[in-house]
Amino acid sequence: MHWILQSNLFNETAYGVLLDTLEKFGLPHSVHRVVPFVGEIDPPVAPETQNVVCMGSYSLRHAARTYGWTPGVFDLGPYDFTVQLEHWGGHMLNADSRVSAFKDAVVGKAAFVRPIHDSKAFAGKVFDPDEFNEWQGKVCALGAGDRSSLNRDTLVQVCPVKPIYNEYRFWIVRGEIVCASLYKQGDSVY
Repeated sequence: MHWILQSNLFNETAYGVLLDTLEKFGLPHSVHRVVPFVGEIDPPVAPETQNVVCMGSYSLRHAARTYGWTPGVFDLGPYDFTVQLEHWGGHMLNADSRVSAFKDAVVGKAAFVRPIHDSKAFAGKVFDPDEFNEWQGKVCALGAGDRSSLNRDTLVQVCPVKPIYNEYRFWIVRGEIVCASLYKQGDSVY
């Protein structure tokens, strides 16, 4: 297994530990700069490198697809909220979201809004009605040839705001927790 690590990551405290571990055990790895959004990597990887795992930003999934790396990235899809809702139902934090085209989204009081796909069309966040309505008008005024990943027909979910005090991330393998970390506490991201 060859590890592809992204060099231009910021605020990743475990990056150094991972790099030290790979070096300590002599595991094959290389470090690359990743071009945001498109996933091009510099320096390029030898074409015969196929058994690869990537650690870095969302953009690395594009490189993994282009090079045909396996496993490449751990894709937790499907990212479509409606498909996840069918599977998880009321166990989802935002199960009560309303899904609509961006142009039809209604934010009558503060609400959490995000695309239903993990497309990075925009970052999900809490919007107040005036802020959202102004932005919605600007996006809807753009022409179809704008080439933006966000347009009037982008499907979004709108959900009432829920207080989140702590956010933890867990990796579960074969039904057992193998790793856990505090991701966010209040307004502090770890």
